[in-house]
Amino acid sequence: MIQTDSIMAAPCCHPNEKSLTVVNLLQTLASDCNKMLRTNNNADNYEKSETLSKCSLMCNEGLSGNISLKHQLQLYAKAMLDFTFYTESILTETDFPEHSSEEKVRDLLKQLEKPVELCQELFPQEQVGEILGAEIYECICWRQGALLYMYCSTVNDDAERRNRTKDMFNQNLLKGIHYLSKMFLVRKCQDNEEFQSNCQHTINLIKKGIYSDTHLLSLMYKGDLCNWYLQSCNTETSQGTDRSIDVISEGRTALETFIQITDGPLKNQGWSSERAKELLKGPQFTR
Repeated sequence: MIQTDSIMAAPCCHPNEKSLTVVNLLQTLASDCNKMLRTNNNADNYEKSETLSKCSLMCNEGLSGNISLKHQLQLYAKAMLDFTFYTESILTETDFPEHSSEEKVRDLLKQLEKPVELCQELFPQEQVGEILGAEIYECICWRQGALLYMYCSTVNDDAERRNRTKDMFNQNLLKGIHYLSKMFLVRKCQDNEEFQSNCQHTINLIKKGIYSDTHLLSLMYKGDLCNWYLQSCNTETSQGTDRSIDVISEGRTALETFIQITDGPLKNQGWSSERAKELLKGPQFTR
């Protein structure tokens, strides 16, 4: 699986200084959120405005002064998820315009990564998932990976655009694979004893790291990203073969797991394994 490097912490940060850092970030985010609310309050943007309102409420709660630093970080992460959803929604609805999308996607990824970096900086001896909670951290990884999936899907459907931006397209595919892989590293499979269930299907899902529909969907997204990357690099000789082999393995494993689950524990639950089977039969995964 693809791992991330730890970020070195600043030496000897006083607890009050740590809190001040988070407070300043919450204040900045609240200010940015309120500015966007003032300029996007028409009826057509109601749903997006609701998301910004949630962001503002999260920021205000984080600034209440009666909560722990870790709780502040959790609220900051939730607020950032809501804040970035606004811009992400616009990009998706407008099919990621070529002239501006790359920069906006890059900015969104950085904004979503900020709570993670902050946890690593302020609590270098602890896991990010322990500070934010597994669900919040997984949501961050999912949003980053899903954003790149939607962006790359749009580019992939336009052959001319794909060829014009081939190097950037390949980089974004690898980033998407990375984020979706990281999602499954947030919480390791726990002992079955912790899940008191008479349903063996549930236990089997947990053993494979599937805690929600989002986890399952991420396997299919990852398989698609790997397939697109292998298609894009198929005729290239400048790329190292080791990286391509890794992508083959990552994609094949994701697709095989998706098939096992949708044809097994979740059979007749609205999921289809046909596309995953089709991809596995393709030349990218039968090398």
